Amino acid sequence: MPLSQVLGWLAARGHRTQIEELPGEACVNWVAAAGDVVVRVCKLPGDPDARTESVAVPVVVGAGIRTPRLLDFDETQRTVEATITLYERWPGVALGTVSPHEAELPGFYRELGRELGHLHSRVLECPDPFGWLDEAEPSDPEGHLEMAVQNHRLDAPNALWLGRWIERLRPANSHQGEPRFLHNDAHSFNTMALPDGSFSGILDWGDAGWGDPAFDFSTLPLWAVPWALEGYREVGCATDPGFCGRVLGYILETALDWENRNEVPGQEPWSPTASSLHVNLARFLATDPGPEWREWLPQD
Repeated sequence: MPLSQVLGWLAARGHRTQIEELPGEACVNWVAAAGDVVVRVCKLPGDPDARTESVAVPVVVGAGIRTPRLLDFDETQRTVEATITLYERWPGVALGTVSPHEAELPGFYRELGRELGHLHSRVLECPDPFGWLDEAEPSDPEGHLEMAVQNHRLDAPNALWLGRWIERLRPANSHQGEPRFLHNDAHSFNTMALPDGSFSGILDWGDAGWGDPAFDFSTLPLWAVPWALEGYREVGCATDPGFCGRVLGYILETALDWENRNEVPGQEPWSPTASSLHVNLARFLATDPGPEWREWLPQD
């Protein structure tokens, strides 16, 4: 993608052509700031995530969710030979790019939980005439475990232990929460922090769609979920008895999925790689998360 195309596209819309690349660029988009706007150019043929964002972002902004406004969505490829989007520049930096003080994290995640509560309770409809929103897939931890064994990613004793845990989670996973509008990817590189460590907003709605509200918590670091749930409940969002079990089930399934993908280490630090999920799980199990979690934790 020639940079001159992007500069010409910005100039045609009256924006600055002095740009700075931003940290945290994903494999899908090239990202840069031009003054008070951020331009994202898809690096792959087609961009279903940008289409999803074009549907979701105007709705969530209208609901008062703290996220950058979508200013332009262009997939014509008349000026730039790729899908290109333009957003307002949001204050702060991605949490995953900084090292906040440990004391700041509970407040950050409680506020993120409140924001997820606002999202789940305020967005009651989202017109999607072309079917661009993501669709929730049925949970299948057993299938991912079986594949991990077939791919020689797990030995027999550990596979047996995980199988017992999955069975323990079955009552929770047999019931899905009432569908809510989800961000679906609120990991630390998609959540913004201010210099004082406080929560600023949520980025990247390329996976947004309808689904079980518990899934939005499975993309957070597991050790931070209890704090986020405190904030979620503070804004009046209730959780059913199996909610925490489903969070664990989704996280376990995602860990097995990434194990099966066998991605190159370090390729995508912003993605929920198997190693980061294993660390999150170990950190969580080293704490005392409370009775609503204990009944869903492995027992041996």
